[in-house]
Amino acid sequence: MGLAIWNCFVIPIEVSFNPEVLDFFLFYIIDSFIDLMFLLDIFINFRTSYVNHYTGEEVLYLCDIAKNYLSGRFWIDLLATIPFDLIGVAILGGGASELELFGILKLVRIARLSKIISYLNVKEDVKLVLKLAKLIFFLLMYLHLLGCSWYFVVKHDKDWIPPLDYVYVTTTFFEDDTHYKYWMSVYHAVLVLTGNDIGPRFKTFQVIFCTMFVTFGAIVNAYIFGELVVILTVMNAKTAQFVEKLDICNTAMKNQHLPRQLQHEVIGYLTYTQALLTSQQELETFLGLISPSLREKVIKYIFTNVLQENPVLGKNKKLIDYITPRLTTNIFQPEEKIVSQGEAATKIFFIAKGGCHVYIQNRNNEKVKVNTLVPGDLFGEVAIINGCNRTATVTANNYSTIAYLEKDEFYLVFSKYPDEFNALKEGRKNYQDEWKVFLKENLKFFSFIKNCRDETVEELTYYLRDDIYNAGDMIFSAGSQIDKTYFIANGEVEILVKIGHKEVILDVLYQACNIGEYGILGDFKHTFSGRAKKNGTHMVYLTKQSLEKCRIKFPELYSETERCREYLEQSGLPLVDFRLYRPYTSIQNSVEILKLAIARIMRINHALDANYSPEEITEILQKIQINVVGEEGSDDDLQKNSNKMLAEVLQRLNMMSQENQELKLQISKFNRKIEKIEDDVSMIKSEVIRNPPSDDSSIEED
Repeated sequence: MGLAIWNCFVIPIEVSFNPEVLDFFLFYIIDSFIDLMFLLDIFINFRTSYVNHYTGEEVLYLCDIAKNYLSGRFWIDLLATIPFDLIGVAILGGGASELELFGILKLVRIARLSKIISYLNVKEDVKLVLKLAKLIFFLLMYLHLLGCSWYFVVKHDKDWIPPLDYVYVTTTFFEDDTHYKYWMSVYHAVLVLTGNDIGPRFKTFQVIFCTMFVTFGAIVNAYIFGELVVILTVMNAKTAQFVEKLDICNTAMKNQHLPRQLQHEVIGYLTYTQALLTSQQELETFLGLISPSLREKVIKYIFTNVLQENPVLGKNKKLIDYITPRLTTNIFQPEEKIVSQGEAATKIFFIAKGGCHVYIQNRNNEKVKVNTLVPGDLFGEVAIINGCNRTATVTANNYSTIAYLEKDEFYLVFSKYPDEFNALKEGRKNYQDEWKVFLKENLKFFSFIKNCRDETVEELTYYLRDDIYNAGDMIFSAGSQIDKTYFIANGEVEILVKIGHKEVILDVLYQACNIGEYGILGDFKHTFSGRAKKNGTHMVYLTKQSLEKCRIKFPELYSETERCREYLEQSGLPLVDFRLYRPYTSIQNSVEILKLAIARIMRINHALDANYSPEEITEILQKIQINVVGEEGSDDDLQKNSNKMLAEVLQRLNMMSQENQELKLQISKFNRKIEKIEDDVSMIKSEVIRNPPSDDSSIEED
């Protein structure tokens, strides 16, 4: 293309003005080199494929390529390549300047500039700038050709007088140096382009030339300047749209009297996201325009480069080639939620452009940012690998291009590449956020988990689920099947038992207390109910089904649960199956633990004594079991001491109950005697009414 541009300016000057400087040997070498390159280009064109406009397919057969080229611009390229000036000198011995006009055919190649710009793999803004530069170049080339052509027309007769020399009636234009003649010719070409008269002599050819190029100049003028307006409008369209958005936002913010700081944040956000928004929209439009097969190739190219940056996947090119055709691309807006913590996992995601923020909901139900993801990162693999719900919430922090792989495809892909699958599993250990650490700490308070390895506890966290309850919501009811074991992440839970028609609050559990750690190990039912005391009570639970999966998967967990089941077979299910959380630092020894247990029984007894009979208190206390965590002493010894103390309390209450029963029997005897007396009195009254005594006799009797 550079050689064609050189020819655009040199050949017209050489044909019209024939300056002496072009006779130097250096220019002869340059011209010969250009002719050689054009000849080489002809041979290359015979071996260059082309796209069939009817089928849209690339033609690769040499015969078809040759036919297409021969039926097209081959003859123009051939005439432009033949050095007619040298042939004229060799055959005619010089004076073949007319043959040099064939060299102007080389200028046809400049028309390929538009196609080159169209096929350039650059941004649209860059293409618009190149198109603008192309139009300016074409305008300058047109003026250059017109000026040289006009001088070529008038130089033979030399009777043309430039309009600037009209007052002198004569001119020295043709005797001046080449530079002056060239620039004067270009100046008059500008006049013709704008429709001005340049004073042709009364010769038919000059008049015809001026008439034709004044008319053609009007067309060129309209086309070039019209295209310039279109290009400038398109270049400014995006800016104009953005400015319009800013005007709308500014007007709305002023009408709502928003604080200046907030207004600056809004404007900053719009400015920050504008460029990426345009890029993403262009990609989305582009992918929608092409065929599925081409779309697959484009996506493969984009994500091949992205996945090569991933520390796990980037080492295996075959794996990347296997994954990319199976990806589906989506474009997410800023702050758009991609996955939510707790929802079912069906996809794994790969970031190509933009970025994401990772949030978790901690024990206080607060949304906390724990990580920021960039292009090349993947997310969602933890839930897919463990078969659990999402462990975090991920949102786009800008307009982001993200592809996803379906769960079934994920298993299919990584079944063929176990090393990378194991590397992804190992990578889960890097996610040690506040919430995960809290879950692991609470799991270790369960009797059948506290002796397990950290790796096992880590795996168990992925099987946990959680729910949020408001004040008064029933979490579980007495008599229902125990299919979950709970611990409290936040809030309080009331433990309820029913005595007759009365519902009694047996205890109030708090953060880190657990419920149902033994009941989940067998076929048991709840002996009490659990009710949320506060709004936002956050309960984390492990289902019986998930526990069974983990028992099979982890031998040590299996042995621990079997040990607890043996205890249940010997002692039975605790009447109250919950464990109170007490930090290790607040418990000194087993004796102090026992004192706390005794104090707790006395406190409950005192709280209930004023309102309930000894029989009701006995029934309540039979549902109480004290389970505490201590540093020293055996849990079994502590359990025996607690049971002994509980037995003594129950014995005393039974004695009180027996005494109360005896008292009730005595009262019942007295009530029967009183009833008999009342019956006798009633009979005497009846007799007196039937046989009333006389007044005298009554007085005497009195």
